[in-house]
Amino acid sequence: MSYLSEEVIDDLDPCGEGDCASDESCETCPDDCGGCNPDPTPPPGDPCEGVTCPPDGYVGEPYCKNGDVYQKYRNYYCENGEYKYSETEIEIDDCGGAGCENGGCIVDPCGEDKDGDGVGWRCDICPGHDDKKDGDNDGVPDGCDICSGHDDKKDYDTDGVPDGCDECPELDGSSGRRGNGCPCDVNKKHELEKLEKELRHQAEIKDDYGCRLLNWLGFGFAVLGIALAPFTGGTSLVILAPSIMSFGGAAVCFISSEYEHMKASELREEADRIGGLASQYTDGC
Repeated sequence: MSYLSEEVIDDLDPCGEGDCASDESCETCPDDCGGCNPDPTPPPGDPCEGVTCPPDGYVGEPYCKNGDVYQKYRNYYCENGEYKYSETEIEIDDCGGAGCENGGCIVDPCGEDKDGDGVGWRCDICPGHDDKKDGDNDGVPDGCDICSGHDDKKDYDTDGVPDGCDECPELDGSSGRRGNGCPCDVNKKHELEKLEKELRHQAEIKDDYGCRLLNWLGFGFAVLGIALAPFTGGTSLVILAPSIMSFGGAAVCFISSEYEHMKASELREEADRIGGLASQYTDGC
């Protein structure tokens, strides 16, 4: 077997065959390898090359959020040849439940004593006044006392007017315009007046119970029968029996009548109470 030398191979693949051989180039064989570019275009460079971004860091003033101290942190970066930034909210101080005020943790939970009474404004019961002055000992300082001389916490009808100053302590006076604890409701007044009238009418009916007349007639007939019995001979029982029956019936009727009279008195008392309430429903107007 015989082998061809490289010189022979080169001679067998001369320039101009259309195939750029390994030993050919644009300079030695432009026909096969193409012409050389005398001024090649360099690849594009980084647009941010040479752009200097400001240093990252906190910006703005600290502020309060959720009872702790926060501040914005700014991160700079380059994009398309310009520097830009993004901001992140970072907690810089945990106040541990004491709270935050004016961008800092509160040292005293009650805050500043703005009225000079020794109590910080957050804990101040009566801002602008001395919390220690409480003449009626109701727990409300005099400067904010609603009803001086009385316990402000006692408010039976829960209308905001303490019982000691409430002219209508059993009625919700929140609808009133005079602030005296009495409501302003003309329709309710008319409704109560109607009920009062009906109660008085029922009392009159019970007082006029007809059994009262029968009581006295029965007693009178019984007494007369008993008195005449000795003088009537055999007819004494005829008189006496109905007399006794009349007497018993009259006694029962008397008891019933007295009961009705008692009920009539109770109805009048209730009518008086309702009448008083009716008048109060316009005392707040």
